Amino acid sequence: MSLFRARFVALLGATALVTALALSAEAQQKTLTVGVGEVTKKKGNAHDGTGLPHIYIWSAIYNSLTEVDHTGAPQPALAARWQNVDPNTWRVTLRPNVTFHNGRPFDQRAIVDMFAYLATDDGKKFVRGQAAQTATIESVKAIDPMTVEIRTTRPQAILPTLLSNFDIPEPQHFADGGINAMTNQPIGTGAFAVENWAPQTVTFRKFDRHYAGNPKADRLVVVELPESAARVSALLSGQIDIDIAVSPDDFGRIRAAGHQVDAAPGRGLRGITFVSAGQVDGKGTTTPWADQRVRRAAAIAVDRKAMLKDILGGEGAEGHQAATRGSFGYNPAVPLYPYDPEGAKKLLAEAGHPNGFNFKVLALVFDPISRLLYEKALQDLGKVGLRGELQGFQIGDFLKHFGGGTWLNEGVNAFGNGHQVSPEMDASASLGKWTSCRKQPAVSVFYCNREEADLLDAADREFDPEKRKAILHRLMLLNHNNVSTLLFVEPPELTGLSKRVRNFKNYYLRYNYHEIDVAG
Repeated sequence: MSLFRARFVALLGATALVTALALSAEAQQKTLTVGVGEVTKKKGNAHDGTGLPHIYIWSAIYNSLTEVDHTGAPQPALAARWQNVDPNTWRVTLRPNVTFHNGRPFDQRAIVDMFAYLATDDGKKFVRGQAAQTATIESVKAIDPMTVEIRTTRPQAILPTLLSNFDIPEPQHFADGGINAMTNQPIGTGAFAVENWAPQTVTFRKFDRHYAGNPKADRLVVVELPESAARVSALLSGQIDIDIAVSPDDFGRIRAAGHQVDAAPGRGLRGITFVSAGQVDGKGTTTPWADQRVRRAAAIAVDRKAMLKDILGGEGAEGHQAATRGSFGYNPAVPLYPYDPEGAKKLLAEAGHPNGFNFKVLALVFDPISRLLYEKALQDLGKVGLRGELQGFQIGDFLKHFGGGTWLNEGVNAFGNGHQVSPEMDASASLGKWTSCRKQPAVSVFYCNREEADLLDAADREFDPEKRKAILHRLMLLNHNNVSTLLFVEPPELTGLSKRVRNFKNYYLRYNYHEIDVAG
């Protein structure tokens, strides 16, 4: 487990930075201090992504129209309610009496102007994180000052959930200064307003006119501590209150000191996706993974319980379907894959591979946990004859192959992807965008099952939540049986919390900043 712990590189400098903050005059107030791996260079431009660790800063500044709860269901935020008018039209009623940090009122203009900007050529440069969501939005128009109508290009039953991904800036400020104003002087409706944005530290004051009530903490400080060891030491010494990402290797020290580890539901599942569809290269080339028996053999050759125990410190869950426990449509009746190496060998022999075969996996292994999970999976697969070579590569190369279907050109017939259900937090998310016949462009389709694709279409058209859930349950079971992806585990979001912290919740990378309290 020593691979998890980073050396204390630059620890003294990082500690001095946090200490200086603690000794400042502001520390006399109730201050919540959050340690992150990086203070985003994108500053307040929340249109430019939805990823870590930036979202922990943006969610303090901005609110979105909806929020997603622990079941994957949308809840009111800046939108008070919504209704489906027809298969392609939603009417959204905005929350009254909401104010931006600069005192201007929130109304339909903020929504209409934001989506209008994102639809422009200039706006499209900054919507990489929301590209899949904006692609289905045809128009947004005002019905009255507190009502907007959103039309989609096709039936989109999960639009209310998708609306949780768009942080709303103050429209006049944006109109006056454009994306630079949003970047350098961000103004939203969130629980905290920016006071100063330095390269490694962002300081905030509470916004006492926040629609959900006066925040419990007076101030918020977000400080950059790139090294995991530095963040843990700062947490143990009381210099930060929240460490956004802790390693299982540090659980013991944190808990022994009376602090806590919060394990929130995960946003996805780690795993290996098989290149199994015949049209991946446009020439009908197939791979051994095209045989369902081979995919099933891989699924039962991996010891997931050992992964959870030895790599994730007992936290998380075994991966067994294309949804997480906290996503809408997760099917609790889908069985776990058994750990059965002998059964895997029999399946391979039946499929014509009694001696197994070699394969290459391209994967993003930028963190120790990911690398250990892949290495453990390949070790288990090798025991049954599936001899995999792990090759790390950069995100740009991954996106090139993923979008162009060019994996086979480099002798690759599997890649590290698993299933990612965020930001939609819906069981259809990963299959609908990435692992199905619907993936675009068509040449990039690496798995295709028509029955699954029909269920995806049916889920998009069904607006009754219970009926839609039933469709998704069928889809999860079918995909489980077809084994489009070798799933490892569903890792949780692991957050270190000081014993001073009260009322903390983490819903899919968004903290409940307005409710978090810190004891004196």
